[in-house]
Amino acid sequence: MASENSNKRKRRRGEGTVFKRNGMWAAEASLGRKPDGSRLRVTVYAKTIAELNAKLAQAKREALSKSPATRKTMTVSSLLDEWYESAKTTVTEGTAIGYDEHVRLHLKPALGAIRLIDLETSHVSGFVRNLGKGDEPLSAAMIRKVFRTLRAAITFALDHEYLANPDYSPLLIRP
Repeated sequence: MASENSNKRKRRRGEGTVFKRNGMWAAEASLGRKPDGSRLRVTVYAKTIAELNAKLAQAKREALSKSPATRKTMTVSSLLDEWYESAKTTVTEGTAIGYDEHVRLHLKPALGAIRLIDLETSHVSGFVRNLGKGDEPLSAAMIRKVFRTLRAAITFALDHEYLANPDYSPLLIRP
């Protein structure tokens, strides 16, 4: 016999848990770890699912937001570290290993020292061009994967308001 929840969509990794509590909808999501090692969790309540999703998104943004002073000094390297810590909890182990290799072997050595607010399209396009050159050039498929990893980190920065411009130009180029 099928359960009454069998026709409902399964939530993806990182979306959290949604349930009813005391006649209200509740959502809980884990946002990684605090510096002291304890889990960073948010819980929100609402009367409707739509309101609940909006409140959960807002709570995530607030919990992960940084001060304006940090935004001005944040480097691409520190963004990649923060993004990776967040991303590895929401993907499979194999994907996390791939992200780690992209960050450690390609992104940090080439772009890590640049302040995030100074990162421009010319930096990213030059980086992508150089991946295909040299003694051991990367394949076109690997270049796309590394670029997608960078794009995910920049999207993370936009979502957490480390960057102010939602039309951030390095996202618009293609590898």
